[in-house]
Amino acid sequence: MKTAREYLRVSQDRTGRLQSPAEQHQDNERAAESNGWALGEPYSEADGISASRYSTKDRPDFGRLVADLDAGRFGAQVLIMWESSRGSRRVGGWATLVDKLEDAGVLVHVTTHGRTYDPANARDRRSLLEDAVDSE
Repeated sequence: MKTAREYLRVSQDRTGRLQSPAEQHQDNERAAESNGWALGEPYSEADGISASRYSTKDRPDFGRLVADLDAGRFGAQVLIMWESSRGSRRVGGWATLVDKLEDAGVLVHVTTHGRTYDPANARDRRSLLEDAVDSE
């Protein structure tokens, strides 16, 4: 059985409604269950931390996620994000995360897409990087 870890951060859906980390977790939990994945400890930011390219606030759990990937401490085969912009609204930051996921052999599941991406697959990588441009 694969293990998945989530990255949670407050989000706004297409209708403008805020989606809390707890609500995202519920959706992610259903996705993990339907894929037969066990959920590990999530990475979760405090309410109100933006990933905008204009944000000046630090995202400590995002930094921990990246450090864990670098150090081989991620401990899962899948990273689940409710929406792709949870990773970053900066193309450079998102591209770096995609590179680190590829290096670690970790898949990315985007719950709102209902899809799991392999950063080592050229087509999947392109889709993830297109999302980065759209998010920024």
